[in-house]
Amino acid sequence: MATRKRVRLTDAGITRLRPREREFTAWDSRVPDLGVRVRPNGGKSYVFIRTVGGRTKRISLGSTDSTGIDEVRRECLSRKADKDPGLSHA
Repeated sequence: MATRKRVRLTDAGITRLRPREREFTAWDSRVPDLGVRVRPNGGKSYVFIRTVGGRTKRISLGSTDSTGIDEVRRECLSRKADKDPGLSHA
């Protein structure tokens, strides 16, 4: 897997993310495997990468319009500590 470029995601920074011709993900520097997916139509959603049973899953955590990054970070860290393969946030 290619190395992901990471940035410190903030609510203001997420608002400033602009769509590109192709979908991309801005990865968080504070919580590994947490990112914001930005679609060409301007839609933004939180995503979290989990490995369950040797398979990698990309779990959608909902729109960036409805939840702030700090709350999503807490949820991800809590679920990682619990070794819970799913996330109840979405």
